[in-house]
Amino acid sequence: TVAPLPVVSYPFAPFKLPGIFFPSSWWNPGLLYSWRQRGLLYLGNRSKTFAALGYLDGNYVVFSSSFDVISQVSGPRAPWDRTKKTGEIQNIPRGAFNIATAQMDIYNRHQRIVTPAFNQDLYRRVWQESAIVFREMSGEEGWDNTDIVRLGDIKTITGKFTLSIIGRAGFGISGDADTRKVIGSDGLSLREAFRLTGENPLIRTMMPSWMFKLPIEKLHRVKSANDLLMSTMHKQISARQAENAGMASDARRRDIFHYLMAANDLEESDKALTDEELLSNTFILLFAGHETSVRVLAYTIALLACYPEEQDRLSRFVQTTLGSKDAAVCKEYSLLDGADRSSQDFEHLILCPAVAPVVMRRSTEDSLLKVPEISKPVHLPKGTLFVGDIIGICYDAERFPDPHTFRPERWAGKHFTNEDYITFGHGVHMCLGRRFAMYEMVCFITMLVKTWTVRPELTTGESLIQWRKKVVDDSVRMRIVLGPGDIPIRLERRV
Repeated sequence: TVAPLPVVSYPFAPFKLPGIFFPSSWWNPGLLYSWRQRGLLYLGNRSKTFAALGYLDGNYVVFSSSFDVISQVSGPRAPWDRTKKTGEIQNIPRGAFNIATAQMDIYNRHQRIVTPAFNQDLYRRVWQESAIVFREMSGEEGWDNTDIVRLGDIKTITGKFTLSIIGRAGFGISGDADTRKVIGSDGLSLREAFRLTGENPLIRTMMPSWMFKLPIEKLHRVKSANDLLMSTMHKQISARQAENAGMASDARRRDIFHYLMAANDLEESDKALTDEELLSNTFILLFAGHETSVRVLAYTIALLACYPEEQDRLSRFVQTTLGSKDAAVCKEYSLLDGADRSSQDFEHLILCPAVAPVVMRRSTEDSLLKVPEISKPVHLPKGTLFVGDIIGICYDAERFPDPHTFRPERWAGKHFTNEDYITFGHGVHMCLGRRFAMYEMVCFITMLVKTWTVRPELTTGESLIQWRKKVVDDSVRMRIVLGPGDIPIRLERRV
């Protein structure tokens, strides 16, 4: 059924049951297939497209790192759609779809209401809040009174930072509702609830409800985290709905939630989102805005630690641009634009495409794909699973020479196109929050390298090359998003 595509065979097809329950290895592609085989999957394959077959499970998946092929599948009128099962993992409540999981028959309704929330006023607020939160966090963590800071995992810091930003600029969660405070009946904080929910998506969505009554501590914690998230977001929705019309114009309320509720109120009743759909969209915007940025920021900092000359060049650029001023004075990151900053942005995104490592679609009818280097269209039956391999694009040596090396200069002077933003997805479902994420991440990195030098925390006898392999390359895992494990670093104050 996949002729004339090149074919590779495994016991279980990647991204399919039961293979996803086994670790990725030499015999099982699993969920980390594209990452573990980055730079290798398409060697000698001019079409950049192939089929992976499972000879034990009878499944197959079409993979492609061809931008042209991915565009055919992800276009607005393409007979392909998101996979429903994958979407359900990101639904809270389980049956309520959202902007990130809705299939095409309901996607436009979600897009029409959610899109206005992402605008230039919001991005300016993100930049301002990011600068404020970084300063507050520096004081809370004791950085202001020391010249050396040791961190067992930089994600503890990027996690606090990004959740604070999405909480404040996205949904007005601060003060008594601050994510750091214990608000759950069993001692959970909202921050911990996010961590547990993000790390256990399959437990949360695929376990039958009766299993959470078993005397298993982990299941109880996951359920408590889910309950806390839902109750917190229900309170946020109810509070906003109860506010009078006068508050709608209050500048303090110009956050994502404000725009989301305002757009929904303008819809006719039969076209508006239900409370459950509002809840689901609230969750996915909170979660996606937190989880992806946590991991991309951590990975970026690790790369800067591995390449001190690039880090110093970026620091000099920031120092020259800002001088003695604080980043908040710039108002927004476009005023910090330049070859050095833009190059750093795109280089870390291709080396760790955590936002959208793959674009997954399933054919809704019998379809034809026009594949480069294959003379006739490829016929694919309804139900075929397609994986647009963004990792494969990012590690394509023809597109990015020496793709495993951190080389920001490859972007210098380049006019950026949609292809360059491929790590945020492609087509009608491209990530709406990409500029939100770029603003907060650029502000964090700006303030970090302005004051601190980032060093890898090496163990006795460990080299920088060994540290990168262990911490940056081999620790990457796929949960809902792709990201590294613990990243131990040391910060040294710049003189």
